[in-house]
Amino acid sequence: MQNELSLVVHQRLLHQGFDYNTRVRCTPSGPPLTYSCDILVTNPPPNDHVEWTESVVCQAKAPTDDLPRCSASRGESLQ
Repeated sequence: MQNELSLVVHQRLLHQGFDYNTRVRCTPSGPPLTYSCDILVTNPPPNDHVEWTESVVCQAKAPTDDLPRCSASRGESLQ
């Protein structure tokens, strides 16, 4: 999930013209299958960075209708 969210955020920024490095670290928070994900975006030089937190909510069972298993607070689908 962390890798998938990292790729999604990177693509979101790339679409806006920013090819920045993205790292994500998720930890359980609140209800089961709910995660708080800290996102760190860095751009050379390394001292330039932006951080924020997004929520991710997952389904208890793998879906049978090909819908994504998890989704980020900004609406992106995660596998």
